[in-house]
Amino acid sequence: MDTAVLSTLSALSGTVIGAISSLGTTWMTTKAQARAARIVHQVTGASVERAEAALAAAGGSAKVAIVTLETGITPDEARQRLNHAGGFLRRALAEE
Repeated sequence: MDTAVLSTLSALSGTVIGAISSLGTTWMTTKAQARAARIVHQVTGASVERAEAALAAAGGSAKVAIVTLETGITPDEARQRLNHAGGFLRRALAEE
């Protein structure tokens, strides 16, 4: 085969592999976000829409979203509370 043909095939195969990888990553990210929203909804009893909004405000952290919804504090305060509790959700929720 001609070198130009091989080079073109190599470039195309790299592009296809990159596109498939990107689609897979997007699908996994979307699936993980939906799972986190479902967890926040189940733990707090908040509506799915409210759980998704809390997750967005919490930068995608389910623990921060849960503490925010359960206590009414801001996501930044929830992060601080979780840090103080060593990352343990139960301890963060028990703090006053």
